[in-house]
Amino acid sequence: MKTILTVVGLGLGLASGMAAADAQSLAVADDPMVFKKVDADHDGYVNREEAQSIVGLEQGFDIADANKDGQLYPAEFAVALPRTGSE
Repeated sequence: MKTILTVVGLGLGLASGMAAADAQSLAVADDPMVFKKVDADHDGYVNREEAQSIVGLEQGFDIADANKDGQLYPAEFAVALPRTGSE
């Protein structure tokens, strides 16, 4: 069973507006523990299959994958996460 992580808590956007949701997304992106949890096989990058564990991450995957190698390294991962909160 996959653990589905959500970037923005339920109701955060409704209660505090989009600015708070974006701030939450950025905080998650800066947390190295989130990357380590999503990188299930601990190979140092998040692949497309692993990206499916975060709702919406797959939609920003190609944009964040700067070198187009099909893998998100920590810096690319941090770019992808804020996109998930705003789509």
